[in-house]
Amino acid sequence: VQKVGLKDAAIAESGVRGTVIDEWAQPIREAKVLMIHKSWPSGQYRQASAETTTAKDGSFKFPDCNQGNDQEAFLVTIIKDGLAFESQYVLKKPGSIAEPFEFQLTVADEKVFHLKDDAGEPLKNQEVALSFRKDTMSKEHLVYEISQEAVSFKTDKQGKVKLNFFRAGDTVKLSVGGSEIEFEVNDAAEQSIDL
Repeated sequence: VQKVGLKDAAIAESGVRGTVIDEWAQPIREAKVLMIHKSWPSGQYRQASAETTTAKDGSFKFPDCNQGNDQEAFLVTIIKDGLAFESQYVLKKPGSIAEPFEFQLTVADEKVFHLKDDAGEPLKNQEVALSFRKDTMSKEHLVYEISQEAVSFKTDKQGKVKLNFFRAGDTVKLSVGGSEIEFEVNDAAEQSIDL
């Protein structure tokens, strides 16, 4: 029998980890996992981003944080095409370890957004990034700007972009060309958005 000291046990439990399942409790593999790690070493605020994907069993881990000594905060966001994106935010107090994250994603509506400028012309070849989702239960899900490159898509020549990450009734913010647009997702397969 191998003895594990308290320090060793803390190291074994450290890191931000979690699981992602679907509505039927099946693991979701190859989902994009974005993490914003906030820390205050020596009283100085730091923010860093990291990205990974879920394994076959739906698990993920970011090993280099959640060490127990300092206050830390974590925003973890899960992105998978065809599922409504979700995030969770945890503030960890000094001397503790944050519990594993648990996500259960719901099926998203298949959706094409048609983006137009104020003259009604299509926004061609425009970068569009996920930014915010408030679901019908008023729960807010975020993607910080520092991570938006990982969830960025481009409109086509007609100004259309397929974004299967929302459900009808959600309030959504998209980052488009450096500006944010906010709207409510309707139940149509295609939705026009005027900037």
